Amino acid sequence: MIRLGLRFTSSGRLLCEPVDDAPGLDDAMAARLGEAFARGSGDGLLRLGAGEVGQALPPVFVSWRDFASRYVAALCIHAASAEGGQADASVPPEVPTPDEAELASLVLTAPMMPGAEYLTPEVRKRCPAEWLTEAERIERGYLGSLLPLTLLAPDIVEGVLDGRQPEAVTLPRLLQPHPAPWAEQRVAVGQ
Repeated sequence: MIRLGLRFTSSGRLLCEPVDDAPGLDDAMAARLGEAFARGSGDGLLRLGAGEVGQALPPVFVSWRDFASRYVAALCIHAASAEGGQADASVPPEVPTPDEAELASLVLTAPMMPGAEYLTPEVRKRCPAEWLTEAERIERGYLGSLLPLTLLAPDIVEGVLDGRQPEAVTLPRLLQPHPAPWAEQRVAVGQ
């Protein structure tokens, strides 16, 4: 078991690093989280909010996963409700900023962690959108092109993230339009 924790920096970055007294994570999950956060706060949050949903995690990771998954869900909801029912997959929709009461609640319920004193409503207001785009240098168009992946069946996503997908299942194939029912998606990707 690998012991990892999260630390929030004074410059507004979320870091994942070894912590001696943290609860242990299984090796595969620790590797996935460590690699994602090594690429940046945005990649780490995407991993938590879209790739580790339903996984047993220590409380500090659960809190940030919940935060990130709300953002991912909001992207999906706003993409699906685009004008005429058709979203431009190359541009992620604008996600409304949480109101002041929700921001205050997010700050007050933030987990105990190193750097929590830097977590203010203003910081939460600009995160994770800033982390997922400007701060991490992920272009909004690129992020938008990945939105169709959020509608895939969870077992398909898990298989891809774990490297267990059929050989013919490539990123370009997954980015093509796919049926909404998960059972039909499984047939389409050969599962």
